[in-house]
Amino acid sequence: MIRLHHQETKRVYYGWWIVGATATIYGLIGGLNFSGLSLYFLPLAREFNVSRTNISIVFSARGILETLGAPIGGLAVDKIGSRWMVAGGMLLGGLGFILLAITHTYTQLIVTLISLVSLGSSLPDHGGSASINLWFRRHLGLAVSIASSGLAIGGFVLTPLIAWLVLGFDWRVASFVSGLIMVLIGLPVSGLYRNPRADETTVEDREEINQAEPTTQDNLSSRSSDGDRSLSRVVDFTVKQAIITKTFWLLGLAMGLRASAQQTLMVHIVPILVSKRIPESIAAALVSVVALSRLPTSIGAGFLSDRWSRQRTSAVCYLIGATATSILLFTSGGLVAGMGFAILFGSAHAANHIGSAMVGQFFGRKHYGALRGVISLLWIVSMLGPILSGWSFDQTGSYTTTLAATTIAYLSSTIIFWWLKEPNTMEPTR
Repeated sequence: MIRLHHQETKRVYYGWWIVGATATIYGLIGGLNFSGLSLYFLPLAREFNVSRTNISIVFSARGILETLGAPIGGLAVDKIGSRWMVAGGMLLGGLGFILLAITHTYTQLIVTLISLVSLGSSLPDHGGSASINLWFRRHLGLAVSIASSGLAIGGFVLTPLIAWLVLGFDWRVASFVSGLIMVLIGLPVSGLYRNPRADETTVEDREEINQAEPTTQDNLSSRSSDGDRSLSRVVDFTVKQAIITKTFWLLGLAMGLRASAQQTLMVHIVPILVSKRIPESIAAALVSVVALSRLPTSIGAGFLSDRWSRQRTSAVCYLIGATATSILLFTSGGLVAGMGFAILFGSAHAANHIGSAMVGQFFGRKHYGALRGVISLLWIVSMLGPILSGWSFDQTGSYTTTLAATTIAYLSSTIIFWWLKEPNTMEPTR
């Protein structure tokens, strides 16, 4: 009996299997959707003979509908669980890419991208994030960062494949292959998701209790801004309680500004680099560099956020993002400038999912899905960024305004995250 008990306690905590599954799912999203779709921008504009504004509208509409559906997705994951959200997203996203390969009108392109392909990104994102939040508290920052590193790995591994298919064959071939990969890999991996039993979540919670200092009021106050150390105060806010706090709105604003900058740059990354005297084939390769540079920085940011401060770790990352855009804004371009931008821009992505971890840190686990969905609504204006960027280029023939605006957005997000404090609510729902 003693030996069996000892062996049981030595088993790998199942939460880390959830992290691995989420990293794989995020890898598919990152390589095929987030980074991969950036390579379609110029080919789609040429194929359908439309302006960059019109192509930007397609990509932005996809983001707007994802944002509007975020509260529904958040409620759904709280009700039906992560497994069905992830599996459904992989199936619908794969079907969307396959149908995209046979579209022949601009209208069909819009419908396919903003419906099925969009669901292939948003549903698994909600499911994976919510599942990790259920399994982790003390190592939440590290867990979400390891999972989000899948976006970098997927971008580095799959994006070159997509670039080869787009530039060497046709964007339709790339889309069809993307759909097959998403279904054949995503569906089996989704079977790993399950909710923790009560005795399983207490494994990590006990570790937190055993390592915590005496929970006097002075200690709680002094640790209020430091990563998971503040979680000795276990609380669960309802949506109604959360939205009356200043923290909720500031967090949403900071995440929205960051999303605006990154969404705009990712949609236009290839044409931006081309405008800076970089050949289209090299620009496509630099998209993979963006993904690769995100890998070590994501894990490093997660480790640092659990030991220092999630807010200030995020601020540092977005200051790096402002530096990246400044390189292209204040230089004439060329390969060296493009490489510097790609490395720093990718590094700035390291803190993206730390923002989601802050939702759990500040407001608890119980209503996490709904809270994350509602806070995502604050990003809706950010989705106009790619459209305005496309319109600006069509009017001026330059991306200077875009680079200036994204630099300001990054700097504003940096300032808000640096000074962001935990909410002060006396009686949250337990």
